[in-house]
Amino acid sequence: MRAFSEEHYEEVKQKILHAALDICSAEGFEGLTIEKLARSLGLTKPALYHYFKNKDDILIHLVIQYLEKASQEIQNILIHTPGTHQTRLQKLLEYYITQGR
Repeated sequence: MRAFSEEHYEEVKQKILHAALDICSAEGFEGLTIEKLARSLGLTKPALYHYFKNKDDILIHLVIQYLEKASQEIQNILIHTPGTHQTRLQKLLEYYITQGR
């Protein structure tokens, strides 16, 4: 039962982060409020505080997820791109440029 509750906790946490990212994408970080986020998920504000301390905690988690994903993608480019160092560098630059949008 414990594994299920931990799995459920992480699943809900990811849904919250996804919804927060959607709001930030549409309205900027300033547009994200705990109330708006809770409403978009059909949760109460206290329920959100069970998963995150505050709005800044949500931002920190979003940044960590982004950096982990970027790190993995960079590793994949370096490991799996055939050719010369110049080819890999070109792929890294392409990734950097496309992720900056």
